[in-house]
Order: sequence, then C-alpha cells, then structure tokens
Amino acid sequence: MSMSNRPPAADTPKSARHFKEYIRQNKLGDVDAREWHAEWRERWVVFADLIAFAARSIRSRDVVLNNIVRFDRASAIARDFVPGVRTFRFSDSTFAVADEFNTAVAFAIAIHHACLALNAEYIDRVPNHLFIHTIVPKVTLAHGAVLGVPEQTSGHQRRFDGIDPRTLVAGAGIVKAYGLEKSSAGGLLTTDQEGTARLKSATLRGGPSSTQRYLRSWQKMLSTTSPSPGTLFVRDRFVDIPWLLLRPVQEDLANLWCADAADATAAITDYLKLWELGSREFYSSAGYGNPLDVTKHFAVAIRHGVNCAQARVGQFIARYYSIAEALNMLKTGRAV
Repeated sequence: MSMSNRPPAADTPKSARHFKEYIRQNKLGDVDAREWHAEWRERWVVFADLIAFAARSIRSRDVVLNNIVRFDRASAIARDFVPGVRTFRFSDSTFAVADEFNTAVAFAIAIHHACLALNAEYIDRVPNHLFIHTIVPKVTLAHGAVLGVPEQTSGHQRRFDGIDPRTLVAGAGIVKAYGLEKSSAGGLLTTDQEGTARLKSATLRGGPSSTQRYLRSWQKMLSTTSPSPGTLFVRDRFVDIPWLLLRPVQEDLANLWCADAADATAAITDYLKLWELGSREFYSSAGYGNPLDVTKHFAVAIRHGVNCAQARVGQFIARYYSIAEALNMLKTGRAV
C-alpha cells in the first residue's frame, strides 16, 4: 500500500478507532532502524536561503511571487548544470545533497551565479529597479550523515510506504548546513573546517588567463598552520569561498575550475553594483523601516565583493576600499 495516493473510499477511516486500525493494518507505525542502514550516508549538504524574505513577505504578494519564482528558477538552473545533486525546495530555501565535495561546491557556485545573473539581467532591463525584487541568498556547505530515500525503489519494499522521497531529507549534515547559516550572510558561500580541509586539497584548473594563479597561492596560505590575520576570505573557523573567482558552471567534477580573469571582473562588478543598490535602498523611505538585522548583509556582502576585487589585483590581506575604489581597481587592474 502506498500513501502517495488517497486510499479507496471503502478504506477511508471514519473515526479515531478506525484510523488506528488503518495504521495497524497497513503497518505504517512500525519503523525498524536496522532496515534503513543503506539509506544513511556521509554526504555534503548545500543550504541556500534568501535574505530578508520575512520582511519582504509583509510588503506585498507581488514581491513574494517575484522572489520565490525567480529563486526557484535559479535553483532549477543550478540543479540542471550539476545533475549529481538531489535538491529539496522549501519556500525561500533550497537544500542540495551530494556524495562528493566537488559536486556540492559546484552546485553552491552555480546557484550563487544563477541568482547574480538573474539580478544583473533585471537591473539592466528595468529602469526603476528595486533591491526587494532581487534574489540574494546566503549559501552554506557542510558535511555529515544524511538519510536519503531513493526516488525509485526496486520491487515492493513496505518500509517505503507512506513516504514522499521528494520531501524527506534528514540527518546531522542537514542540521550542520542549516546551523552554519547563522555564521554566514547574504552573498557568501560559507563552509566550516571540514569543507576548508577539502578546499585546501582541491585541484584548481583554469589556465594563464584565469584566476588560477591567485587562487593557488591563496590555497597555500590556507594550508599553513595559522593563516595571517586578515587573510582574505578567512573568518575564524570559517572560510567564505570566493565563488566570484570560480566558473559558474564547473567543467568537470574532478577539479575546481577558476574563472577567466575578465569574466571574474564582470561578475564582481555586477555583484558590487547589486549590493550598493541594496545599501542605497536602506536609506530610502520604502526601506527605512526594514529590520536592522538585515543591514549586516549589506556590510558583509560589500566587504566580500571588495575582497574579491583585491584578489583580482593580487592582494591577500584585507583592507578598506570604497565601492568606487574597488570598481576602479577592477578597471585598471591595479591597487589604489
């Protein structure tokens, strides 16, 4: 018996006693953990969550519709380009689960770039563009045990009765990725020590016209016992992976492919303009009443964009630059 369809009318429980009998007859209350060992596995989990969605939801249904539909499209684009992941959509968030680190990080990079591309296209297309109509996620990457129910089961296995594999996902890996978002912010791709360890050993590819040389040098700094204070993209026990310096679609899943330098410049430019728009809207009458905790995203994201501009000109230690100075660095290829 499968719970994916409603039971025949004759089997429909008519009372609380009948409902209990219905559960008993169909053995829906019995779960034997020993039968589920094969479904548990150590996996990599990506969690992408839109910022400021609760505040936006109060403003209008049109804003909610705009955000949700475009974020769902971004999630689908990333999933299509990285078929090795399983995705689970929940309102303004997406979980993606993969067996391998490179597959998971490829999805995380792709969903960030998909959101950025949708935002950049919107800003170019609409004369009076508003930050509330952009989709800006914070993305985290963690590792841990995940229960994965197969989408297709061979033969009749009663233990899968009453379960929807499209929505059931659980385990320590899910909790870790979700919990990590408290140490992240809009525009970031944040990982913990396990993810950083894998990042240190990742093979970087890209060629002489890419960001490969810089990222390899930065990778060596990560591998030291203690990176220098202020090392770009390093925050205490966390690393904010510089996804703007990596290709939106990874060419293969054995390596991490670095972006062409000119393409990285274009992406960082779009990113800084997007977040400057958000910061400007906070000063407006429409955004003046926004919750103050939303403002941390502007500060963090702008710093990340400035750090990526620094990376493009070969700097490794963080320092202050205005958005205008960062854009000028990208234009001239030299530090201010």
